Amino acid sequence: MKKFKLLFAIILSVSLFSCSCKQKEETQSVINSISVEDLSAASNKIQLLDVRTPEEYEGGYIKNAININFFDDDFVNQVSSKFDKNKPIFLYCKVGGRSGKASKKLKEAGFKNIFDLEGGFDKWKSSLKTVTQNK
Repeated sequence: MKKFKLLFAIILSVSLFSCSCKQKEETQSVINSISVEDLSAASNKIQLLDVRTPEEYEGGYIKNAININFFDDDFVNQVSSKFDKNKPIFLYCKVGGRSGKASKKLKEAGFKNIFDLEGGFDKWKSSLKTVTQNK
């Protein structure tokens, strides 16, 4: 129930913020930070992007995350082909640097609602959240 309330709060916040920005240009994108706790509450039914290298991803990742390497030359094209630009997208890297840069690239590519995980995968892992390991 607590997770449902957090997810509802996130969706409501995004909706209210979107409504208050109706007068702004239609293509304007929003980049938000999201805490480990809030992402944990929402992580089963969202678009979740891991922008780390394949080697980092193999060492563990957040359940349901799709890995697309930020350093790939066609990073934005890969993301655009796998994710809906009109739905919120949540992303993370190791500690937050690459995901911040990736957020800016995705904003320029037309993604509307971008959520960047505060502290990245390291903070997720240290918070004892579920980590999926490849075997």
